[in-house]
Amino acid sequence: MDTTTEQTSPMYCPASRAEELARSLPPEDKEELLVFLLKELIEVNNGGRGLIPISTETEQLGYYVPPLAADEIYKARGPKLTPDREAEIAERLTRLHEAIPVEQAIRELKQQEIALRKEMARQQLM
Repeated sequence: MDTTTEQTSPMYCPASRAEELARSLPPEDKEELLVFLLKELIEVNNGGRGLIPISTETEQLGYYVPPLAADEIYKARGPKLTPDREAEIAERLTRLHEAIPVEQAIRELKQQEIALRKEMARQQLM
């Protein structure tokens, strides 16, 4: 007969002990621990196919949105783009190195506007 209970199991770790362990770790190890725990949380919550509520006994902290769930939410509720628009976006992403700062784009557009206004005024005088 197995007399192991949750509290006597070698895997049992009371919340206070888990907190103590987490607080004792350096920041880089805390990040590694969080990633490990998120992977475990995803696994025990249907493989991450839905939102995972994060809460304590007294407060709701929010939801973790695993990548699979985010993808499903986007497919269900995200904007529906035409194949042409999808292709255009994919093509633009291959040319990110050609992007210019927004300040430069605004400056160039203002210069073009001034030139167009001058041309329109010149044509109206004729």
